[in-house]
Amino acid sequence: DGQVLVADSSTAEGLKWGAGTPDPMIQAVKDDLCDLYVATGQPESRPAYCPRVAFVTSTTYGGGALGGLAGADTECQTHAESAGLASAGSPVFKAWLSDSSTNARDRFTSPGGPWVTTGPGNPVADDLTDLTTCDPECLDNPISLTETGGVPARTNTHTGTNAAGNKFSGNCGDWANQMADGLFGHNNSTASGWVVSNQRNCGTSGDAVLSHVYCFEQ
Repeated sequence: DGQVLVADSSTAEGLKWGAGTPDPMIQAVKDDLCDLYVATGQPESRPAYCPRVAFVTSTTYGGGALGGLAGADTECQTHAESAGLASAGSPVFKAWLSDSSTNARDRFTSPGGPWVTTGPGNPVADDLTDLTTCDPECLDNPISLTETGGVPARTNTHTGTNAAGNKFSGNCGDWANQMADGLFGHNNSTASGWVVSNQRNCGTSGDAVLSHVYCFEQ
């Protein structure tokens, strides 16, 4: 009838990753716009309601062998691209890790999100504030799926970060010292335990705990 349907970000309550019952026609337009963003990789064209992805790496690591934050970020990007979540560096994926001088939350552009898991696209957090606020639950659903939607081999996941997203004691010598200790969380938790559980040796043998890495789309 010559009518043009416009998807308005103010109606984001209706998108399939949020609350409420979506209008099928509006949802279809939103889905097309989100797919267009993925295809073009242009951050400035991304609608605010398009979800970002969070996953745990299918690979486990000794925390001291990650090669610092940069090395961990490379692992996240590589895993994302191998699973078709990114291509040629876009969109960007980073590790949810802190070191002695950098908070994990400060490595992501605010407000960030909303984040969902791979596979069924379970909601994780609306934005950075939601991700780093526990009352008492921190996450809507655990980040317990790998880049391909599979189940990780372990629940242990390196963090060096407290529930507020700030650096915490135990970062494996800035993720480069296998003789140091590192803090990890459990990827099957939605409470503070998702990032804060225990500290173990950062090596790759002996009593070291090989652990996964959380990866978030920027």
